[in-house]
Amino acid sequence: MNATGRPLLRAGLIGAATGMRSQWGPAAVAWSGGRVPASSSAQPGFWDRPWVRGATLAAATAEFVADKSSRIPSRLTFAGLTPRLALAAACAVVLARRHHVSARTAVTAAIGASSACASAVAGTRWRRANRNHVGAAAAEDVFAAVLAWSACTPRLTRPAPSQPSQRRTRRLPAEREAKGRPMEYEVRAEYAEVAPAQSDHPRVETWHMTKADETEALCGQSLDPAAKTLPGTAWGTSEVDPFCRVCGAQYLRQGV
Repeated sequence: MNATGRPLLRAGLIGAATGMRSQWGPAAVAWSGGRVPASSSAQPGFWDRPWVRGATLAAATAEFVADKSSRIPSRLTFAGLTPRLALAAACAVVLARRHHVSARTAVTAAIGASSACASAVAGTRWRRANRNHVGAAAAEDVFAAVLAWSACTPRLTRPAPSQPSQRRTRRLPAEREAKGRPMEYEVRAEYAEVAPAQSDHPRVETWHMTKADETEALCGQSLDPAAKTLPGTAWGTSEVDPFCRVCGAQYLRQGV
């Protein structure tokens, strides 16, 4: 899938999950973000704050329990549907900005809200068509959880290798490992302008972590081969702020 379609797909997935479980979308967004290292001067975003994560988890758990009751009002009422649309649009925008810097906010918000509306209607019809209320709710729980996870996973950002230059650069780290040398990483810039590396004063939008000599970041973002790079040891310092939180989380999982 191309770079234009991926943020729209994320918006649709997180919107569908939020339409079925209004609090699960925000919880998935909050808990899938990367943590800012203690040595970094960058401030955590709103969704990365511990109290926000705790609040979204508590709300999602409460909804999980309450949704099994047949006394809960229909989600298609004004009070039930409006929050779902608003939360779905907000979650879609957050994911788009987190994984796709160039995504259009209005479009992703509209797709998230539309998807939430559609899934809310479909979920209501599903529940009414099944006599086993608890069983139908449990099946919907599983489906909503899969949608939320799929929307937030960094794997959705990783494009399939298609350019010969990308395939050539990926051989170098593999050759190092074959020779018994440890994997090396470097920090690579992502610029705000189109083809900025040749400009006199390029403005860095975000710093990403890549494997040495590669142009694909750990978060899946494709970067300019001519972009400025720094050693991997610069991660966590003020020199590479702002830094991609998804790359930071993936870098920590490498056990470096």
